[in-house]
Amino acid sequence: MKKVVLILLSVITLATAAMAQRRENEMWFKHAIGFRYELLHAGMCGASYERFWTRHNSWEVMGGWYFAEGVEFAGFYKYTSTFPGLSPQFRWYIGGGAHVASWFNAKPEDYAPFVFGIDAIAGVGFVFYKVPLGISIDWRPQIDLFTKAPKKVNDWGQRFNPEKLGITFRYVMKFRTFNNNVF
Repeated sequence: MKKVVLILLSVITLATAAMAQRRENEMWFKHAIGFRYELLHAGMCGASYERFWTRHNSWEVMGGWYFAEGVEFAGFYKYTSTFPGLSPQFRWYIGGGAHVASWFNAKPEDYAPFVFGIDAIAGVGFVFYKVPLGISIDWRPQIDLFTKAPKKVNDWGQRFNPEKLGITFRYVMKFRTFNNNVF
C-alpha cells in the first residue's frame, strides 16, 4: 500500500511541476512504446504500445509475464480527454478490451492453462513535451469468461480480478498537434 501511495504522490508532483511550464499548443503523442509494471496481483512486467488515431481515441496493446506464474496479453480501446483548467499534458482515460493468459508454472488445481476475458481500464497520464516520455497509472479490473479454474482460488475468486493497478513508462515516438480533432 505504501508503494501505491508513493506512486500516486509522484504522479501528482509531476503534474504540478508541469503546470509551471509554459503552456504549449495542445499536443499529444501519436505512437508510444514502453514498459509496464503492475503493482498488485503477482507483479506483472511487460511491454505496452499505444497509438492515437484521433484527439480522444486510441488503442493500446500490452503483454507481460507474471513472475514464475504465466503470461498475459491484452488489447484496449481508450477514450482520452484533458482535465479542465490543467495543462493538456495531464490527461485521464477510460476504456475496455479483452485479455488472454496462460498459467504455465502453476498448480492445475489453482489456475487454468488458458484464460480469456474482458477488461475495463481507467487512469491518468502525463506527457513531457521537452522530453519524449509519457507516464501513466491505471486500474484494470478483469472478468475471466473462459477458464477451467476453480470458482474460488483467491480472495476475489478467479473469475473477477480487481487487483490490477499498473504504472507505464512510454517513449513517445511522435508528437502531433491536433487539427480539427484528427492527427
